[in-house]
Amino acid sequence: MAKQTTALMKVTALLVGLVAALCATTASAHEVRPAIGDVTVRADAVELDLTLNLEAFVANIDLEGLTDTDAAEKSPDYDRLRALPGAELEAAFRAFWPTMRDNISIDTAQGPATGLTLQSVNVPPPGDVELPRTSRIVITTPATPPVRIGWAREYGILILRQQGVPDADAYTGLLTAGEITPPLTISGGETEGALQTFIRYIGVGFDHIIPKGLDHILFILGLFFLAARLSTLIWQVTAFTLAHTVTLALGALGIVQVPGEIVEPLIAASIVFVAVENIFTDGLSRFRPILIFLFG
Repeated sequence: MAKQTTALMKVTALLVGLVAALCATTASAHEVRPAIGDVTVRADAVELDLTLNLEAFVANIDLEGLTDTDAAEKSPDYDRLRALPGAELEAAFRAFWPTMRDNISIDTAQGPATGLTLQSVNVPPPGDVELPRTSRIVITTPATPPVRIGWAREYGILILRQQGVPDADAYTGLLTAGEITPPLTISGGETEGALQTFIRYIGVGFDHIIPKGLDHILFILGLFFLAARLSTLIWQVTAFTLAHTVTLALGALGIVQVPGEIVEPLIAASIVFVAVENIFTDGLSRFRPILIFLFG
């Protein structure tokens, strides 16, 4: 019975690896990524530097709560735009800009700021059309601080970071469902406390795993199938989590930027490796902690 159970677990592990390979290579093909903005508040102007998936905006896709553009009614428009050369997508976005301008709010004590200007648009080549393309735009407007910034609910999540002030005073926020920032000044903005930030990001963490993190779940399952004891599983998961945290921090700070064309196949390969290792070994190798950390 024990041998049959072990064989069944090994077959299951292989199936997990195969499913993971498929999921990891396709899940991000039409993934909706949040817009990330760097805001600089000056005495007489505001600059907003945004990295975002322009195709979704130009296609007029409602991004609120959306995780996959294939689920959107205007998915065919998104796919067509995704394949355009950079110059053609830039032209399409410039034509769309007046609509987007009206959906960005920069409010001052004197009222809404007017004269939002699109200073620059940087669109890379399409590359692999099965992966999202990240473009960059810079917007400026005359404005007297304090200012509050936000945009339309249908534009989805905006991660905003204030630049040009000490880190301790800089505003950093995750804006959802049409939220706007607290008042931002030249010297900084209202920041959330540690407890407020922790509570806010609990929901973000769950969303990162379900429904977006099927590959994470499958990888942990692969670790579970070869973990004879709970303590063994815990230190493996801890090694993976620590490594994942380091890479997330490096990516968020812009220190390391690895193209999706490299990351996505590696994710699939890591899960398949763990599944295959589970089949051909009966115990943990001394190299497994290192491999788990590297995969994380």
